Amino acid sequence: MMKKLWVLPFWCISIHGVGQIPNFPTSSVPNPHHPENFIRLAHGSTAGVTIPSLPFNILSDKRKSEIEQQNWNMIQGDLKKTVQEQELSSQKERYDRQQALEHSFYNLPSLSKKVGAQAYYSAYHQLASLNQDNYSVSEANFIVENAYYEGKQSFSEFKSGIQKTAKQLLQKMKDRKQDTESNTDKNLMIFEFLSKGMKLGGVQYKAIKYDFEDYMGTKDWSKMFVSKLLKTGSGQCHSMPLLYLMLAEEMDTEAYLAYAPYHTYIRFLDGEGEWQNAELTNGIFTANSLILESGYIKSEALQNNIYMKSLSKKELLAQFYADLANGYIQKYGMDEFVGNTLDKALEYSPTNIYANQLKSMYQQARLAYVAGQL
Repeated sequence: MMKKLWVLPFWCISIHGVGQIPNFPTSSVPNPHHPENFIRLAHGSTAGVTIPSLPFNILSDKRKSEIEQQNWNMIQGDLKKTVQEQELSSQKERYDRQQALEHSFYNLPSLSKKVGAQAYYSAYHQLASLNQDNYSVSEANFIVENAYYEGKQSFSEFKSGIQKTAKQLLQKMKDRKQDTESNTDKNLMIFEFLSKGMKLGGVQYKAIKYDFEDYMGTKDWSKMFVSKLLKTGSGQCHSMPLLYLMLAEEMDTEAYLAYAPYHTYIRFLDGEGEWQNAELTNGIFTANSLILESGYIKSEALQNNIYMKSLSKKELLAQFYADLANGYIQKYGMDEFVGNTLDKALEYSPTNIYANQLKSMYQQARLAYVAGQL
């Protein structure tokens, strides 16, 4: 743009027959507003910079002032932009140095090079790609479990079994002349199937059983999985409610996961607008009062929506992120992947007690590592 401003007057002069540009005397005191002198002042030298002289004598004082002001504004703008870019670059360099220091000294050593660990990074990105308010519970759960199996399981095989059972349950309702549009009836059908068992498609299914052996998955983390429950017919308060939610999803009915201390269960609204608490570990419906008495739940926990709250899809997705982090811990240990994954869980559900407990464990491990470094 600068060249165009200088060339335009030059060609106008040529058209009017001026044959030679006169030389002007140089002032002993440089004008700081003149472009050439501004560059000299700013950079210390004009070596290598060619700025043609202007035939100011044929221009009006007003026009000369306008041209000088335009060029002054342009140079000021360019200089300001350059200073801003340099400052941003300096800030990024300082940030990168600080991050490098933290990574080398404060962060836990990465376990990402261990065999199969990349499956967890892939699972994290798969969860992140889901619509947080409208996703398949079966898919989210499969992503988490498949990471533990290093991406070797088949989703179509996993989901087809759940879809088949859901269709058979709907058909059972039709055979019984039950309302297949009733949220209450569909939930009661799922509860009966899981807690009592029934005959579907000519096959007798037994009620699911509580797996008392290694029910926390301390020795074998896959004990927590829905896929394990489907294969063995036994599970615990982690896998049972998730299977219930998957069947409810396929039957297009509403059901929600809820927390109690070290426990999860199912809630749904009945036809009268009352919440029903389905306890799958013992096959009964539990009153709120019993959960309050047996779970040692304080009023503060209720006020902060930690326990006995129906989780939204977004809050349930936080649970899957926490499960992903815990699976990584069980298989590999603690590193920054755990911290980042739990941060994502708490972004979706800040009061998620499960994610907060895991985050506390992660922070303790990080503190112990830093103390060891010091």
